[in-house]
Amino acid sequence: MSSFKPGDLIPLAIGGWFFQLALEKLLHGHFVWAAIFAAIGLSIAKKPLKKILQKVFPNKNI
Repeated sequence: MSSFKPGDLIPLAIGGWFFQLALEKLLHGHFVWAAIFAAIGLSIAKKPLKKILQKVFPNKNI
């Protein structure tokens, strides 16, 4: 299992910003833009999220 480094926060923050933008678009009824921004955000934050989830749930296969 790989360790979590402080540099992993940058893609996590950028991915979170895109995901927040997706939620704002969703609130205004722009479903296609919301899906696009959510996909971008999750693809950017996938690797650091996986590291965090492996630390939180060490016995699960994530």
